[in-house]
Amino acid sequence: MHRFFVSPDQIEGARVVLSAPQAHQVARVLRLRPGDPIGILDGSGAECAAVLEAVSPARAVARLQEWHLCPAEPRTHLALGLGLLKGEKMEWAIQKVTEVGASRILPVACARSVVRLEEERAAGKVRRWQQIAQEAAEQCRRGRVPQVAAPLSWPALLDHAAGADVTLLADEQEATPLAEALRTALPPRPRDPTQPARVLLLIGPEGGFTPEETTAARAVGAIPVSLGPRILRAETAAVVGAALLLHLLEE
Repeated sequence: MHRFFVSPDQIEGARVVLSAPQAHQVARVLRLRPGDPIGILDGSGAECAAVLEAVSPARAVARLQEWHLCPAEPRTHLALGLGLLKGEKMEWAIQKVTEVGASRILPVACARSVVRLEEERAAGKVRRWQQIAQEAAEQCRRGRVPQVAAPLSWPALLDHAAGADVTLLADEQEATPLAEALRTALPPRPRDPTQPARVLLLIGPEGGFTPEETTAARAVGAIPVSLGPRILRAETAAVVGAALLLHLLEE
């Protein structure tokens, strides 16, 4: 069943009016017809089964049936600070960490980042990245779309550590396993859906973090961790780190 994120103004009582791009996708790309089922997501973690009533390339309307919480949405809030990567590597990483369960993606201009984005070009990139995250969230049955922030400086990224229960920095020179660091920094506690664990995971660009960046991260409480004995590409480290972390937190 195909799923679509909608904004509150698209919901009209017991019906939802899909946006023009969504209507085009339904009619021309997916070739759905009246009577076909679809899933509607409001971005808050809830999902509703719906049935298409009217379909055209310009307008599609569906009747809402029953709302329920999306079981695929993780409780842990994982923010991923990711050094800017070259070309399609950044898009691939954003798509995959969305599938894994990241809640927020924070691109960061590190000292060793090859990519340098001017403000005007960055705005277009962020729109593209956000669209990739939404499509990935629809595909993998997420209940929320991760927010992709505008590229940050390293000091601006480290400001986010204040709002996290624990900040972890992937460092190929570090021997402390991720599991050990997480157990020490975030001991088991009763599950409270209103108080999800908030974790900030920092992954460097192709060249990794500089000693100065690592020192600055340590100064705000970041814990350097190892993702294993093998050297991973930056985009691979982002996916592996996010997956390991959520697995260790039973997510």
